[in-house]
Amino acid sequence: SWKVFLGVLPSNTTSLAGWNACLSEKRAEYDRLVQKFLIDPRGGGDEDLLKNNPLAQAEDSKWTKYFELQELQKCISIDIERLNFD
Repeated sequence: SWKVFLGVLPSNTTSLAGWNACLSEKRAEYDRLVQKFLIDPRGGGDEDLLKNNPLAQAEDSKWTKYFELQELQKCISIDIERLNFD
């Protein structure tokens, strides 16, 4: 029921087949967003290893962006835990 209240599922459709189709679309959209925004620092194989390695200090390195994203996710997780008190 929370999916209908939050607008994930349409409230005008009560059929299970309609909801399953909508969920499939939402999951595909989520997968596209993950591919677009999450960084895989191991991808690409033909890059300069002096620049793109976990110890590199280059600002535009995939690894630098990856570690920045990890820090941001850690901060968000802490904030969520802080707001979700029982």
